[in-house]
Amino acid sequence: MATGVGSLITSAPGAGKTLVGVEIAKRLGAKTILVVAPQGTHKGAWGRTFARQGVADQVHTLIGTVKGRKAFSNLKWGFPGVYITTPQWFARQKWSKIKPDMVIFDEIHLAGAYATQTRKKLHQMGDVKF
Repeated sequence: MATGVGSLITSAPGAGKTLVGVEIAKRLGAKTILVVAPQGTHKGAWGRTFARQGVADQVHTLIGTVKGRKAFSNLKWGFPGVYITTPQWFARQKWSKIKPDMVIFDEIHLAGAYATQTRKKLHQMGDVKF
């Protein structure tokens, strides 16, 4: 799998950007996928689409709960799966040693300007597919 490859998908709301992102992950053979997306889209748009496309039956939510911290530990150890979190939670974590096969950042404008914490955390990940 090539690293450091990035893409930007832009289209109107409801045009299928989520489906395109999931299909790219599937066709690239990504086993460990991190999705950074607004909270309201986790179970609905992302969870249903990953299940419908046969990529993952379950999406692991990375949040501050016991279950969320366990999922984050699994991601750190490289366990395959789809992990999803919010831009706010993403910005508070250390990512330099975490290398998922692919990162999908839904609503990238939420990462803010170049000097924001979220943007810095994205760069900590190094050569990961975005």
